[in-house]
Amino acid sequence: MIHRISILIFMLLIVGCGGYNTGINQKAEKGFIKFSGNTLDITVSIDNGPQFTIDVGVDQYELLPGKHMVKVFRNNQLIIDRIIIIDNQSTFELEVQ
Repeated sequence: MIHRISILIFMLLIVGCGGYNTGINQKAEKGFIKFSGNTLDITVSIDNGPQFTIDVGVDQYELLPGKHMVKVFRNNQLIIDRIIIIDNQSTFELEVQ
């Protein structure tokens, strides 16, 4: 009888302690680019992708961290041609003149 009680207590300890789990929550890797200044009538191409118009309602655009080639056009003329580096969880601000 004492043997069965000892086994029962041992099993309860194992089950009771087995539910605790530790870990590290890591945010998804992403960065942002924000266009400021005179953004009226500009189009943007990132990494030689298709050109898009800056949306007034969008404050920033999401990018993966790393090196990116950014080209900004106004009236089909290239006004900015830069390589930028986006860090994880940070925003790169590009001022347009």
